[in-house]
Order: sequence, then C-alpha cells, then structure tokens
Amino acid sequence: MGWQLVPTGIGWRAFNKTLKEGRFDCDNPRCNGRVEATQPYRMRRSKNWFTVLFIPIIPLNVKGVYVECRACKSIFHVSVLTSGDARSIDTTAKEVITSSVISPPPLPQAALEALEPAPLIAGAPPAPLPQHRARLLMDNGSSIEIAGSAIVGRAPTVRAPFEHATVHGVEDPTRTMSKTHAAFVVDAGGVWVHDLGAANGVIVAAPGIEPIKLGDEPMLIPAGATVHLGEQAVQVARAT
Repeated sequence: MGWQLVPTGIGWRAFNKTLKEGRFDCDNPRCNGRVEATQPYRMRRSKNWFTVLFIPIIPLNVKGVYVECRACKSIFHVSVLTSGDARSIDTTAKEVITSSVISPPPLPQAALEALEPAPLIAGAPPAPLPQHRARLLMDNGSSIEIAGSAIVGRAPTVRAPFEHATVHGVEDPTRTMSKTHAAFVVDAGGVWVHDLGAANGVIVAAPGIEPIKLGDEPMLIPAGATVHLGEQAVQVARAT
C-alpha cells in the first residue's frame, strides 16, 4: 500500500472582525449619484490565526484595521473617519494593511516542534532590520522616543510578548496610571497601542470618533488621536 498525502490545513490565515459601524462621506465614483448623502461603513480588523483543518485555533498578530464602504465595497485607511479625505481608496488601504506585518507571524510551539531545524550557515551575521520610530508627547511637556516598541507606566517592567521593548517611567502625581500601563509598537502601518491590564484602562479619542476603550486587542492609533493613560494624555508623532 502506497503513501497518500492528506491535507491537514495547518498554517495561518487572516480573519476579519467588525469593530464599529456608522456613516461617512464616500467619494468613490461608484457612490456618486446615490440618493443618500452619506454611506454606511464598517471598521474592520484583520487578524492572523493559526489554523488546523482550516479552523482558527490560536490568535496570532493583528495585520491592520481598515474602513469598508458597505455601499460600493471600497476599502479605506482608518484616517478617512478623522480627515474626511476618502480619495485614497482600494489599493492604498490594502497596502497599509499588508505592510503592517513586517514578517509572518510565529507558529505556536507545538507546530515548531514538528519542524526539522534548519542547518546553520557559516558567515557574517545578517545586518539588523531598520526599526520604525515614533515619539510620544506627554501632557506634562516630556517626550518619549520609540524605536520598535516601548512600555510606559509609573514604574514599568518588561513583560511578554514585549521582551525587547524599552521601558519608560512617567511621573504621575494623580497616580491614575498603572506601574506598567501600556505598550506602544511602531511598524510600517503606524503606531499601535496595547493595554497591559491597566486599572484605568487605555482610551483612544480622535476627532469625529467616539472614544474607544481598549480590551484585549491592540489598536492602530488614528492620525490626530489622543491616547489617555489614566489622566495622562499622550499625542503620537511618527518620525520622518
């Protein structure tokens, strides 16, 4: 009896989840001439999952957040909800979502153990990848430089999965900020914020959008938004 290849469906793939719905001014030509002045939209998050038999089992990394016009099905960057500029459509937003993943998500340990170790190749070590940078502007006038990722709080400590992040203590007379409050991660798609179990949470507020309190999932910070860590307000500026 010969061997037969059986598809296992082990790997990773992206699944989308709707975060918010509303109406906006869609400038796509396909929406011109419609009776309604504004069109319905949904803000969606694209996230990678480790799959077995094509069933999502373990959540991996978030690829990006985008806005979809439900009338013409065009895709926009989330900044369309704050800037009102709906001209950058389709491929631009899709490239932002794709480029936010610098490398494929790591496989779970169980899958890694099933793989043969790759042989080592002699030679000089590869040059490190360039890190994306940003600056956090605190409301007390101080600033924090981020190269890759950073953890912020009154007396922060490194925690998984941000073992390579820098830590930055912030003076907080109100003591509304937790010792280890939030993590900020910069990638090609923008700056992400993660709530690290802070007592007063992390709230993202932007013009034209109701404030969003983070849960277990990170959020891509929209342009012009303010991140509230307790009573501390933080502005984000990307490095040029």
